[in-house]
Amino acid sequence: LEQAKQHLRVIGSAEDSIITLYLTAAQRYVEEWCQICLIGGVIVQDFKTGWPSEYLSLSVGNVSGITSLSYNTIEDRDFTTVSSDVYIADQKYNRARIMLYSEWPDASPLFIRVSYTSGFSSVDAIPANIKIAILLVLADMYENRQDNIKTMPTAAQHLLEPYRAIQKI
Repeated sequence: LEQAKQHLRVIGSAEDSIITLYLTAAQRYVEEWCQICLIGGVIVQDFKTGWPSEYLSLSVGNVSGITSLSYNTIEDRDFTTVSSDVYIADQKYNRARIMLYSEWPDASPLFIRVSYTSGFSSVDAIPANIKIAILLVLADMYENRQDNIKTMPTAAQHLLEPYRAIQKI
């Protein structure tokens, strides 16, 4: 909050609650625009598909590890965990993909469930470019209170581009 107030050149605490709201919204907007998680968390993603011929593309970037990959079938509604020897996580292009390493199990899955961790380990670990972009979005929200943000500010886009997850690989 103090860093945000300094960036906005706000003195005093009269607007702390609204600045906190804008700061939270700016952080969320950056996460959605980049399709990343800023602070570490576990994400569970379900795919309604059979085994992929090439790969499964995870929806959130900045993946730090795959916790588990499991599936269920028509015959067995419980999820069965797939050994990590079968797949690898390719983390190129800011979006992790799960690719076949050996052979998928002999089953026809209804759903494939991937559990993975995403995000930076702490606020201090978030790169400066992302922090500055959040401040730029915050300033735009603060200065244009009656107007909706229709696009990410251009300077913020340039700062965030290296962290943005690519849509399709």
